[in-house]
Amino acid sequence: MIISQYFQYVFVSVPKTGTQTMFATLVDHYHGERSGGFHERRIPGVAKLWYTFSIVRNPFERAVSLWYSTTQRNPKDDHYGFRAACPDVDNPASFINWIATNPPCVRPWAPLTWTQYEQLYGIALDTVLHTENLNHEFNQLPFVATPRDIGRRNVATRKLPTHAYMSQDLERAIVNWAGDDFQRYNYPTIFIHLTIERNQQ
Repeated sequence: MIISQYFQYVFVSVPKTGTQTMFATLVDHYHGERSGGFHERRIPGVAKLWYTFSIVRNPFERAVSLWYSTTQRNPKDDHYGFRAACPDVDNPASFINWIATNPPCVRPWAPLTWTQYEQLYGIALDTVLHTENLNHEFNQLPFVATPRDIGRRNVATRKLPTHAYMSQDLERAIVNWAGDDFQRYNYPTIFIHLTIERNQQ
C-alpha cells in the first residue's frame, strides 16, 4: 500500500497488476510512502477518507502471469512450492484449475493466489484503473496535474505473449476461477488478445 499525506490518497495494490511500476511512480513523483505490507489491505485510520484507488488487470493476462512467475520463470527455485504440489504444473490450465480448489499449500501465499475481486472486497474504492489503459486512466486521477507516461518495471523478458499459452481449456479454467473479476471490472469472458494493449508482468 502507498499513501500520501500531501495529496491525501491511498493506493491499494493487487499482485500481478504492475505493482512495482505504480509504487515507483507514486513514491518518486507524488509524495507516496509505503504503509504496512507490500500488498496491505488495511487502510490507516487517518487515511480512511482519502481518495482511494487500485489497479486491476485482464484476468486472462493476470492468470497466465501468475502461472508463469510462480512456476516457470525459475523452475529450479520452487520458491512457492507450487511445482512440487501441483500435479501438472507445466500445463497452465491444470495450474489454474488447481489454484481454484485452494489447496493447503496455496493458502500461505494469499493474496497472490486470490482473484482481484477477493483482494479488493470490502475496500471503499473511489476508482479502479485498468493496466491495459493505465496511462490514460492514471492521468485522470485528481492529484495528477501533468500527464505522465507510467512505463513498466519487472517485466518477464522470457515470457511469451499470453495468446501463445492460451487454449480453450485454459480459457475455461480462468473464467471459472476469476468469474467475478470479469463481471465486476468489465472484461470480456472471451480471450481476444488484439484488444490487450500491452503485456505487463
